[in-house]
Amino acid sequence: MRHKINNTTLLIVFAALLVLTIVLFSGGNDHRERSFDKQLLSFETEDVSAIKLYPKSMNGAYFTIENEDGQWTIVSDDKRYSANNSSVDAMVSALQTLDIKSLVANKKDRWEKYEVNDSLASRVQLLSGSKVLADVYIGKFQFSQPQNMSTYVRLADEKETYRANGFLSSTFNRNVNDLRDKTLVDDRLANWTKMMFDYPADSSFVLEKQGEKWLLDGGMADSASVVSYINKVKQLNGRTIADVAENDVNKKYRLTIERKNLDAVVLTAGMAEDKRVVTSSENNDVWISDSDVLDKIFVSKNEFSVIKQ
Repeated sequence: MRHKINNTTLLIVFAALLVLTIVLFSGGNDHRERSFDKQLLSFETEDVSAIKLYPKSMNGAYFTIENEDGQWTIVSDDKRYSANNSSVDAMVSALQTLDIKSLVANKKDRWEKYEVNDSLASRVQLLSGSKVLADVYIGKFQFSQPQNMSTYVRLADEKETYRANGFLSSTFNRNVNDLRDKTLVDDRLANWTKMMFDYPADSSFVLEKQGEKWLLDGGMADSASVVSYINKVKQLNGRTIADVAENDVNKKYRLTIERKNLDAVVLTAGMAEDKRVVTSSENNDVWISDSDVLDKIFVSKNEFSVIKQ
């Protein structure tokens, strides 16, 4: 009789331990490591024809980025803009190399905590034609010592939330202007042969290269200063896009850069809505309003004089 009671007791204890184990591994402890497939996504970068991005900052609105012969174009509100190819390529690369560190939760009620729900996350879809290659929610960012950055992510059709390596929030929570091409000049020093600065009144001047020397309005220029100037502006990007149309700009300044065996680059600047703006013939659908960028481009004649005044 006692033997039967002991067996019954053991069975009850074993069943209780089994239930406890199942509960621990299926629900509550967000910090317990669980078994999971580290490769959540599998696709080839060349198959990505478009990206649909829902940045957290746009509160549910989205825009599309299309691949046109290797160049990315942003489509938003029936308008098309050249994209910064490097930034868009970085998005695709970040998802292809997504480094999953752990499974932190497998219940829907944990989504808000890790900011992987519709209202708190940035959502990104990679498309190949009409086929969805990836659909990911990019959630809360976490920084821990020593120098450990991670982001919580979730696949759109799954309940599980994962901790991924890296600061993914900054890569995907970006609006249209953040991802537009802001290039003003992208060139090499050796290509430049002449610069014509057209300013109001009588302050215009011309720099022209002869051999290894530069001339200022036909006289000797400080060639070292000219080279230093070119090095500052030969690869120049803006940061802030002004929401103005060309007709709104009162144009006052122009720099024409003539180049060896290449079309000239023309930088045009003026005033619009009480702020200075500049655009480039290389990227003329963008007006940049960063004062430091304009100051770097449009300098005085004295900058290149042999005798500084």
